[in-house]
Amino acid sequence: MKREILHSLRHVNLETGIIRYPRLTEEDFAEEQALAEAEYLSLLEREQKDKVENLIEGYFPDKGPLRRALYPKHIQFIAAGGKHEPTANCPEDCEGKPHRERCVLAGNRVGKVTWAPTR
Repeated sequence: MKREILHSLRHVNLETGIIRYPRLTEEDFAEEQALAEAEYLSLLEREQKDKVENLIEGYFPDKGPLRRALYPKHIQFIAAGGKHEPTANCPEDCEGKPHRERCVLAGNRVGKVTWAPTR
């Protein structure tokens, strides 16, 4: 008895390793193509979201010459944009909520636009 497994659009015989592609109707092909496109777009969206969420990791890694421990004020500024532990610089009614306003005072060409909007 032959054992076959359906892998997306192909049948694989587990005993012989032979791959057989079934004939598809136009409707089946269009449906499979739409599913593949939707999956691809969701992967692209997830990749873009991961890039944005991990910006801080790139600018201030855990180890190395740019490690976070060397930039405490930068890390406090970034943390103030989201839920955080209140620090000495926080207003009295902070309670760890995101701050509505923050200010960056820095020189020209130091990367304000690149990392300051991160939350």
